[in-house]
Amino acid sequence: MSETNTKLVTLSQLAAHLRLPAAELRLEVNAERLPAVRIGKRGLLFDLERVERLLSERAAVAPAPEARP
Repeated sequence: MSETNTKLVTLSQLAAHLRLPAAELRLEVNAERLPAVRIGKRGLLFDLERVERLLSERAAVAPAPEARP
């Protein structure tokens, strides 16, 4: 049996860690762009490492913002 070191965090913990509004993260979950485990009707848990990896991958492929004159 393999051992995993998954760290699950709540929505508020993830928001604080990423310095993003919890409402924005909830919108990403509802749009199925951010993986989460639903607990009850409103509760969410996130695999911190998986979320960080996903956001890092998105940032790597996102186009750079255009410079303003």
